[in-house]
Amino acid sequence: ALPISPVATNVKNGVRWQTPLSGGRISQAFTASSHGVEISGSQGQPIMAAADGQVIYIGPLRGYKNLIVVQHTPQYLTAYSNGETLYVKDKDQVKLGQTLATLDNSGRLHFELRENGEPVNPSNYVMF
Repeated sequence: ALPISPVATNVKNGVRWQTPLSGGRISQAFTASSHGVEISGSQGQPIMAAADGQVIYIGPLRGYKNLIVVQHTPQYLTAYSNGETLYVKDKDQVKLGQTLATLDNSGRLHFELRENGEPVNPSNYVMF
């Protein structure tokens, strides 16, 4: 396993959240059409779980590359696209900050946070 970088966390609605890409900067803000944010980083950088949860999906999905979906609570899930090397598999329990994958050569993590199935702005939960 890759080392976990220390990052700021905060608690919102009973869930402790952190950025999925340490030191990453939001390069594209949340919009209704994007469903999430783009976070710039570098190839090979660890993509980390934004909160404790269970992997409920890994694989391709239209418009997403190497998608990983983590269910955190019945209300919240997060989605991570553009992973290269995957470190988790379907049904794995993951901890806050655990490496899910490494960033591919796009250098951009597409990150979504959904509340009751609806995309919400991750910046309202996660300290980037």
